[in-house]
Amino acid sequence: MTSKNILLIEDSSGHNQSCCKELEEEGFTISIQSSVENALKIENKSEIIILNLKLNSKGNKNLVEKFKE
Repeated sequence: MTSKNILLIEDSSGHNQSCCKELEEEGFTISIQSSVENALKIENKSEIIILNLKLNSKGNKNLVEKFKE
């Protein structure tokens, strides 16, 4: 199986830990950011983005646009 890169954007460390553990066990490589603003600052080559849409952020649309490129 080829490893897939996942960007996880979640502000709750409890959710991060449980989600990451299961995904890593399935062979995924996880990059964690605690906010959309932080995610926009990094160079990222993720094939999959998991985003908590309830995060208080005006950057959600910007994030989607950036990763569409």
